[in-house]
Amino acid sequence: MADDDTLPRWPFLYNVLFGTLYLTIGITDILSALGISIFPFRPKDIMSPLMLLITGIVFLAGTPMLKRRDEEGYAFTLVATILAAILFALQTLVLISNALGWVLGLEDWTEWNVISDITPAVWLFFLVAVAFWILKTTNRLGGDKGIFPASIGGS
Repeated sequence: MADDDTLPRWPFLYNVLFGTLYLTIGITDILSALGISIFPFRPKDIMSPLMLLITGIVFLAGTPMLKRRDEEGYAFTLVATILAAILFALQTLVLISNALGWVLGLEDWTEWNVISDITPAVWLFFLVAVAFWILKTTNRLGGDKGIFPASIGGS
C-alpha cells in the first residue's frame, strides 16, 4: 500500500537518523580498525564495525518506502531494530564474560575495565530504544498506523 497519507513521518526520520548514525560509526570504526584512524581509539575487531555498517544499511534501505509512506518500509525498521538489539545483546555477553574473568582474577583480565567494553553497539542501541519508546509513548508513531501497523503485527 503506497502513498498512504495517514501513515506518520516519524518512522522515516527514525530510519534516516539511526541509519546514518550506524553507517557513519561503522565506517569510521572499520577505517580505524584498518589503521586509517581519525579518532584515537581502535576497535578490537573488524566484525563489530561491519555489523554496525550492515545495521545502518538496513535502516537506510527502508527510507525510500517510508518516504512514500509505504507500509513495506516498516519491515526494514523492524529488522534493523532487531539487529541493533542482537548486537547489544552480544556485546553485553562479552562484557559479562570479561567481568567474570576480572572477578576471578584471571591473568589476561587484570587490566580490564568496563569502559573498554562499552562499544558503539551498546550506546547506539540505548539511543534507538529510548527514541522508539518516546515516539511510542507520545503516540508520535500514529497509533494503529504507527511503526508496526496492524497488518504486520502492530496493535
